[in-house]
Amino acid sequence: MVETWAFGQLWRNVTDHGIRPRFCYYRDSRGAEVDLLIEHREALTPVEVKWSATPVLNDLKAALSIPKGVLPLTPGIVLYAGTELHHLGHGCYAMPLSGI
Repeated sequence: MVETWAFGQLWRNVTDHGIRPRFCYYRDSRGAEVDLLIEHREALTPVEVKWSATPVLNDLKAALSIPKGVLPLTPGIVLYAGTELHHLGHGCYAMPLSGI
């Protein structure tokens, strides 16, 4: 599964640099889910993993279901099967899976 591979790569890369974030998964009662939440420096960054070559800002819509007031939510990241870094809007980016 591509998500498992991506999480392993992310974990290895950040811990190799001495960073110790907390990784978790989010799913609400209506089924909205975020593939990965990275908690670091008292903020949450949502990460979605997509096998698509055409990422869009809407890929991060499930992050909107995270309850407010837990921790500040930073702009999200979509990891995708393409080759270019893309700005998706609202501070969110799409990053190639090959770049992690």
